Amino acid sequence: MRRNVDVLISGAGITGIVSALHCYKSGISCEIHESRSATGGILRDWLVGNDWYFRNCQYLTPVSDWFKLLPQSSLLTFSHTYGSYTDLWGEVCSFRGFCGPVYSLKSSPGELRKIQVESLSDRLNIYPEPIARPLIEWVKRFGICPEKIHGSGAVGFQIARVFPLHFATNIHSLKSKDTTADELYGLPREFFGLGPALAALPQVGFTKYFSEIEKKLAEKKTPLKLKSTIRADFLSQLSDSESGKHAAPAVVWTGNPIPLIRQVANHTLDAPSFKMRNVVMRWDNHQFHNPFYIQVFSNRHPITRIFVYWNKATIECFDDDIQASEVVFSGLEILLPFLGKIETPEEVHEFSEKRHFLCSIQDYLYLERFVDSSIYSRLIPSPWHFYGRDSKIQKVLHLLDKHFLK
Repeated sequence: MRRNVDVLISGAGITGIVSALHCYKSGISCEIHESRSATGGILRDWLVGNDWYFRNCQYLTPVSDWFKLLPQSSLLTFSHTYGSYTDLWGEVCSFRGFCGPVYSLKSSPGELRKIQVESLSDRLNIYPEPIARPLIEWVKRFGICPEKIHGSGAVGFQIARVFPLHFATNIHSLKSKDTTADELYGLPREFFGLGPALAALPQVGFTKYFSEIEKKLAEKKTPLKLKSTIRADFLSQLSDSESGKHAAPAVVWTGNPIPLIRQVANHTLDAPSFKMRNVVMRWDNHQFHNPFYIQVFSNRHPITRIFVYWNKATIECFDDDIQASEVVFSGLEILLPFLGKIETPEEVHEFSEKRHFLCSIQDYLYLERFVDSSIYSRLIPSPWHFYGRDSKIQKVLHLLDKHFLK
């Protein structure tokens, strides 16, 4: 671990990599440490022989300033299109252009309720009971307790906004007058006269793409240390009293916050997680035009999202004891209204993983305080409690600029 650089970066996922490229552009020397044997973090692909599959739907955002720091030759930019499949209220609704739950019943759901929001359960119970109850029961299928999860978890589950299909005009008017309604109800972009946003993906997969980024870092003489960690206790040695060429470097911590917080603050996070299955598939003689995904809110199917890209698809589903062939059958049934009849894929594989995007109520409040008022002046922590890659990266880059411009 070098002390003759300006910044040590912990974690070589997308946030750590972008932070390093930003440092280079800004004339700030840095060194990256990654505890695993490869870069990419949660974006790394599922690999089967010489083939690859995306783990889930993880788009890059071309309109973001940080996107321009990335190598562009392997990236494909396309219209961000999506849909949703909902059967939580009995009837099936397949809807193109909205990725949250669609309440398709013609009976009015009723008025929003006034509730002080702490938990995810609180957040969902603001909806009228006919909407709230099925959403809460659906969340429980993930094996988590919505009363213990922070209310912001609704964003991670893609249930932050519900679209009442037959009340769109009323909802549009209500959203302009009521901030709570604006936060809980959604409408398709076309309702506001907006076309599709832009998204980007590496055509070679993320694993190979990160190998290209490693070469770019090497060209810029930015050291990358794999199977290497920044000891959290190193942070306790940092102080404002150090100055000059022997000053300790700043530390950007984009990786797992658990060891950092346990070491420097003697605090243990709850770190709730749940297990998910990925069923991935490939067609030899079928090519889709552009990537497309469908969020699934279903009592009938074990699926939560289907991501279709080129001649492949990744199906995310609950860790239910259901054969992969049954998952594929359900996936093709859900895809039918969107893409027409599709033949059974030639290749099918499955993987399992733990997801860690949720915060307990206690974790959220603790991380919020830790990020905003770090007791270590040279520590630049990632806002782990944020949902959305853009906001996390932008926060880290802002803190980096702020640290070196002060």
